[in-house]
Amino acid sequence: MLNMKHYLLLSFFSFILTISYGQKLYNDPYTYPGAVILNDSSVLHCNLKYSQKNENLICMTSTENIEYSAQDVIYFQFYDAKKELNRYFFSLKTEKMDMQFFELLVSGEIKLFVKAYLAGGFIEQNQTITTFHIDGKQVVYHLFYDNKGVVHRLNNFSEEILPMMQNRVSDISSYIVSNKLKLSEQKHQLALVKYYNNLVQ
Repeated sequence: MLNMKHYLLLSFFSFILTISYGQKLYNDPYTYPGAVILNDSSVLHCNLKYSQKNENLICMTSTENIEYSAQDVIYFQFYDAKKELNRYFFSLKTEKMDMQFFELLVSGEIKLFVKAYLAGGFIEQNQTITTFHIDGKQVVYHLFYDNKGVVHRLNNFSEEILPMMQNRVSDISSYIVSNKLKLSEQKHQLALVKYYNNLVQ
């Protein structure tokens, strides 16, 4: 299970966030006004600079710049004016048992997260990756899901996510058919998870 602090924060977001991933965040040279909640539950309001590449967060005030790792932070958020959306990042445990930041994409009974990576060489196109070209660099977005407090990369939606919906098989099947969903397409995967979460909330 997620620890109580993470659980309460994640439970607060009972809605799906836009799929318009804020592309500037990869080693972003700019900062955003936002808030950080540390492991001791203290709240900081500062200008934030999040480096996906270095996996660190810099909190900048008028007097100092403080760098935090995912080990130090429960959660941070900021408003991305360019994309006109609020963005929420949680420090979560990975399959390798280390802590990393993941952006919350869908909240509810089934939680989905997204994380960006620079692509190196050949990119294997599969159902859980969307690519963008940013400043001549190709960024790859991977989806992740929470399973008993550990974040796993989503590789096969039908095998990894659909079994979580077994308590609403009839509703899910009807929704897939009536909306002609293709579960190999990311936007349809997200639509189905959102529908399921609304059913069980």
